Amino acid sequence: MKKTILTILGVCAIFTSCSDAYEIDQPGLVTDESVVFTDAVSVARGVSNVYVSLVPENDIKFQTVFTDELGLGHQNGGAGINDGSYNFVMDSGNGYAQSFWYGNYGTVYQINRMLSVVDGLIAKETNNDNVLSLKKSKGELLGLRAYCHLKLFAYFTPDYTNDSGLSIMKADFVPSDDFKTRVPRSSVKEIEDFIAKDIKDAMDVHFGSQSYTSVENHKLTKGALDAMLVKLYSMTENYDQVIEIASRFIGSAHGFDAPSSYRDMYLTSDFFSKREIIWSFLRDEAETTRTVSDIWYTNRIGREGSVSFDIGRSLYNDLDRLDPSKTNQPVFEIVTNEFGARVEQRIERADLRFTVNVHQQSEPKANYSTLNNEVYIQTDKLFVGKYIEKSRTIMQSNMIVFRFSDIMLALAEARAAKNALTGSNTVDDYSTVQSIIYNLRRARINPSSGITEPASMPTITSLQSAWKAILDERRMEFAFEGHRYLDVKRLGRKANVGFVRDPQDCFRNKACNLVPTAHELTMPIPRIEMNNNTTMVQNPGY
Repeated sequence: MKKTILTILGVCAIFTSCSDAYEIDQPGLVTDESVVFTDAVSVARGVSNVYVSLVPENDIKFQTVFTDELGLGHQNGGAGINDGSYNFVMDSGNGYAQSFWYGNYGTVYQINRMLSVVDGLIAKETNNDNVLSLKKSKGELLGLRAYCHLKLFAYFTPDYTNDSGLSIMKADFVPSDDFKTRVPRSSVKEIEDFIAKDIKDAMDVHFGSQSYTSVENHKLTKGALDAMLVKLYSMTENYDQVIEIASRFIGSAHGFDAPSSYRDMYLTSDFFSKREIIWSFLRDEAETTRTVSDIWYTNRIGREGSVSFDIGRSLYNDLDRLDPSKTNQPVFEIVTNEFGARVEQRIERADLRFTVNVHQQSEPKANYSTLNNEVYIQTDKLFVGKYIEKSRTIMQSNMIVFRFSDIMLALAEARAAKNALTGSNTVDDYSTVQSIIYNLRRARINPSSGITEPASMPTITSLQSAWKAILDERRMEFAFEGHRYLDVKRLGRKANVGFVRDPQDCFRNKACNLVPTAHELTMPIPRIEMNNNTTMVQNPGY
């Protein structure tokens, strides 16, 4: 495996997620972990470097283009078309598959090197503060290793619910220096248990005695570890565990903030101590390679930018329907301000998710479906507005990994499934699902709209409609946050929903739909891994 890691260095150079994870093996550098990590300070510094190696921006860039979240922008020069990602093309040479595979495994091996020495440092340390610091670092390392395996599990496991089916490689070792380490894929159950054990061990060594907190949520916390378990058990359909763990969040330090706070998470710099944020990554303006909006724009956000991708029309229509009283209306109007100047003013919508996701300079055309496709692309301008760029680093924003609403919608999934297991199928069985979606939509009411109840609600009359309501809600709640691909992979078959683009957004390439049973919803094992690891088995369809 180590040979494989070294082979991929040249490929990973184009992906920010690979970054420093492999530099410990570069010739001329000190690579002996017992020399590099000698005390609490050096270990803590190493942990900080692990955080830096995690790049959720790449998940967003892949998932927005490959799914039905985007349409071609009026200045698209072939982005998404030339590489096939907008065409639902997925093969063993896919760059994102390589990035996710080697980026996460590279980070895991960096973690394992630190874990191999930290217990010895704890045993010989006599200063209590240093012992506590080392235990905190160990807990973070175990939690971060669990997170990397969770990401790999999500992307590369064909069937989350088949305990004996193939999953990913379990990496709990330091690769040998003879470059001959070869690791086969473990089973789904083995990986589920391994991730859960890492989280339990992280709790035992440091986090277990803590309470949930929204302070310093840009580092691992007890809430972040429990959120990982919720995501894991949602995939493996261990619904009793989902209900038990997700229920802990209700009434805790986490919850729905005031609606204005939800808006501020994305549209202002007021990012800190939000109850909704369970785990996030703060971006320093010096980190110029970690940017998110440059997948949609090439220089600036909104009308001033060169627009490669618009909001997909099917997604925009879903957001537009959240407020039936404003459907098909413009996003802004021209008004005269107090100084007599004519300026643009946003037309307020009832649901803030429209406000957050749709840039206020957007110009939707009510008759878009009847337009010539070229005219549609040039005039139906639906700008992604979810992220505010930093003052000195354009296209860069803080990244949110887990939010309270993610946990609540996972709870809705589990409740829907548990109700189905009783054998009944009445409207009343899905009242919990309806209630969770109601509470979420109520938390997203725009204070400027003057209403106190959600402007719209889904109708749930069966298990399939419950799955669809949850999946649809996730589509709007987590638009452009790197969830859509994995949400459809997990829930699409149950809801009978795949990726569906508006006909105008697939007029050129005819890639209008991807069914929820498509093999492309599981990533291929990278070709380089297949060539170098003789124990490796490729995923179906590749």
